[in-house]
Amino acid sequence: MYQPSKTPLLDQIRTPEDLRRFVYRSSHTQYLARRSEWFEKPQQAIYVLWWVPAGHIPSIEEAAERLEHYRQHGPTPYAFWFGNLFPQPALSAAGTSR
Repeated sequence: MYQPSKTPLLDQIRTPEDLRRFVYRSSHTQYLARRSEWFEKPQQAIYVLWWVPAGHIPSIEEAAERLEHYRQHGPTPYAFWFGNLFPQPALSAAGTSR
């Protein structure tokens, strides 16, 4: 569930490889390496990935629901993370199957 005391970040990136490149192979890496200086270690998942149909703009509420789904059910085509990527669904079904 979304908590106003937390700062949500919602970004759309075309492919998991594009995200991986940004997170692990850009200037972002130096900040990632120092995250323990600024943040407490999370006790549960705080990130989630899912495929978004072209033209759809996800909301913070949708992201919170996907994150909660991931926390409760682990990786599924509906919500996943780098360790268990799922292929992009057909356009007509993108973002709908759990």
